[in-house]
Amino acid sequence: MERLMSRSVRKYLYAVTIAVVAVLVGYDVIAGEAAPLWLALSAAVLGIVAPATAITHMTPAPSDIADSPEPIAGDRF
Repeated sequence: MERLMSRSVRKYLYAVTIAVVAVLVGYDVIAGEAAPLWLALSAAVLGIVAPATAITHMTPAPSDIADSPEPIAGDRF
């Protein structure tokens, strides 16, 4: 699953999506006015992958939380 979320795979899928939408417009399967909507939808769907990857890699393990020092009162971040 990690490989499916890589930057290069997402870049490839964006390029394929743009090409597919262009072909569909060319064959009058979708209206030209609707093409930006389809591209925005596909970008939103493909864009979900990046935040999911970030959340997966940013969530600390329970052992990391237990080992972290307690903040001292009055300390500024």
